Amino acid sequence: MLWCSVENGKFFFFFKQKTAYEILSGLVGSEMCIRERVLSCAFHPTLPLFATASVDKTAIVYDTSTTPWTKRHHLKDHADQVLSCAFHPTLPLFATASVDKTAIVYDTSTTPWTKRHHPKDHADQVLSCAFHPTLPLLPLIHI
Repeated sequence: MLWCSVENGKFFFFFKQKTAYEILSGLVGSEMCIRERVLSCAFHPTLPLFATASVDKTAIVYDTSTTPWTKRHHLKDHADQVLSCAFHPTLPLFATASVDKTAIVYDTSTTPWTKRHHPKDHADQVLSCAFHPTLPLLPLIHI
């Protein structure tokens, strides 16, 4: 059983009796271990993908089928901290939400991933994003 947690801006993995550092360094290598202030993370429900959202204005997507995990996409389209990220469970979509008052939906069927929708009309920070389980709907939470 593997699960992750974000606590006080730090990213933690838990696996049986191993420490977070042991798991993290073995799975994603030293680059991820020193990356601070991960604010959100998400596993794809069926594909070997894991994503992080960070204060460094980026979202990084890793391939979890390799050891250590390899970086597949480094998304740098936000102007401020990325607070949340989500994979659609059945459609080729990935979303990010940011302090910059935007949410970005990426088409994951293209290489590299392309921006499919970039809503910019929010009055304040977009705090969270989550896809509907079967429809192409992305509810957003903002202040």
